Amino acid sequence: MSICRLYLLMKYFEFGKQNPTTLMLLHGADTTWQLSFTRFIEAAKQKYHIIAVAEDGFNTDEPEVDAVSVIAEAKKITEYIVTNRSLKRAKRAA
Repeated sequence: MSICRLYLLMKYFEFGKQNPTTLMLLHGADTTWQLSFTRFIEAAKQKYHIIAVAEDGFNTDEPEVDAVSVIAEAKKITEYIVTNRSLKRAKRAA
């Protein structure tokens, strides 16, 4: 069973949440996370906590949502990682 969550409008599905090691899966252009990763997720969810990102415009649960841009998706993914995965933004040199 997958769980869909929204984080700053980044949609993702989680599998194997009880596992300590996390893998984030990002599908390519013109495809969905389901087409790209379903077989892999079935095999890997026993060992890994998997986060499968459902990019705007490529989520079969929301066919009415259009893709915006790769940059917009990258910003949402970055913000999720920084906020939720105990990572800190690198400070820029002055």
